[in-house]
Amino acid sequence: MCVSVHGLAEAHELRRTLKAKAMSTALGIAGMVWITAAVAFTLVEDVGTGRRVDSYGDALWWSATTISTVGYGDVYPVTPVVRKVAVFTMIVGVSTFGVLTASIARLLIKKDHIPGTDRVIAGSQTIKNRWTRRHVLLATTA
Repeated sequence: MCVSVHGLAEAHELRRTLKAKAMSTALGIAGMVWITAAVAFTLVEDVGTGRRVDSYGDALWWSATTISTVGYGDVYPVTPVVRKVAVFTMIVGVSTFGVLTASIARLLIKKDHIPGTDRVIAGSQTIKNRWTRRHVLLATTA
């Protein structure tokens, strides 16, 4: 089996880019799924004045509660097509919150090198140091 070195380099570049932009990519995909799910709900379900669901706004509400996995139950799909859309929307929502949580955790445990020393400090300590420096700077300029 022969593997192209050029293709391998591209795969590594794609992985590095996705890793660096994971949160913005996940939020972008979630936003697109939120709007698309609401459009699908509006087109397939019984939406309109005096019907089961009143408006596209209600479909957006349903999509937001579904993607966040809250699902209040006040608006829900009854057709098989939109139920499948709902499952996909929930999976995207859970994945997005997972990426968001992982990104925050990475910031908190990130280790920084202290210039001029051999010391490395944890991300939470770095955040505390930056806050302290900013607070001291504001206090001296006031």
